[in-house]
Amino acid sequence: MAANSISQVNYASIMTNYHKDGETLLRQINSLTEVNDMLADAPVREANSIDSDQVSRVTVLPQPYWHKLGEGLTATVGHIQQGTEAIGMLRNQYRGNVEIVDKQANPSAYMERQETTYLEGMNQEIQNTMVYGDSGTAPEEFNGLDVRYGSIAAGSVFNNGGSDSGNMTSVWLIQWDEYDCCTIFPKGSQGGLRRVPKGIHMFDTVDDAQGTVGSTKAKAEFYVTNFEWDTGMCIQDTRRVKRVANVHKTRGNANQIDIDVLIEARNNFKTSGTVYLYAPLEVKTQIQILAKDKGNVHYPPDMPFGKPVPYLLDMPIRQVDAIVTTETTVS
Repeated sequence: MAANSISQVNYASIMTNYHKDGETLLRQINSLTEVNDMLADAPVREANSIDSDQVSRVTVLPQPYWHKLGEGLTATVGHIQQGTEAIGMLRNQYRGNVEIVDKQANPSAYMERQETTYLEGMNQEIQNTMVYGDSGTAPEEFNGLDVRYGSIAAGSVFNNGGSDSGNMTSVWLIQWDEYDCCTIFPKGSQGGLRRVPKGIHMFDTVDDAQGTVGSTKAKAEFYVTNFEWDTGMCIQDTRRVKRVANVHKTRGNANQIDIDVLIEARNNFKTSGTVYLYAPLEVKTQIQILAKDKGNVHYPPDMPFGKPVPYLLDMPIRQVDAIVTTETTVS
């Protein structure tokens, strides 16, 4: 989880990257890495504006009618509702003290190691926002799934029966489409995460509590790298997403995932395409244990040594660590 803002690098934090001899760069294990398959699966397209995507949804079809020979034709029209999908701008910046970086045994490897954690933090924040983003409380974000499907509703949000608020989670069924259900990036720009080296800049190394004009406080040179990701979520056809809410996180609980409810949600899709099942690790494990005696593991024939993909019915089961197991009850 990305949670820490910038603070001054000290010698202790530098040496955590090195063997006790001070020369060998250690292999770094990132214990905060998450599995977020939703972000890998979602198609992405260019929006029709620089800061949003204007969409139109058909709400009423043109009504046909039965015709009698020779009576002529009457024109009918449907109804179309326009909407807007926002694009958020995610940013972060790495600053490496030039004097410190250049004294490393392998400066480029040292900087690469530091920047890798920034990339992981950006990925996790995008996935968190895809699930729980809410422009109503944080206007700089885009709306995620939770705020769009926030209450039990026939055909879209299904109740798994749990009521233990704080120990609940959800399963999401998504039928991606490159236009109707996808992620978006600003018109005329580049999609995905961008790493932008900015060269060397001078920054203060201590705070000046007095705020005096012309202060003589210490400054140092820093290597600066910006990280940018402009994206949003477009769900033009709301039928392409189903939520199974109020799933208890604990295996064996009376309200652990109910396969019957998942089947009901799956059968409510009216659009074409593969339906992906996204669940946190706890619920993914529940599903696999419930179905362990079924032929639910598929090995693609062209990948005999590839990673096995578990299926429930025709839905690949995908893990999303960003889906929390502390949700309140959805009603």
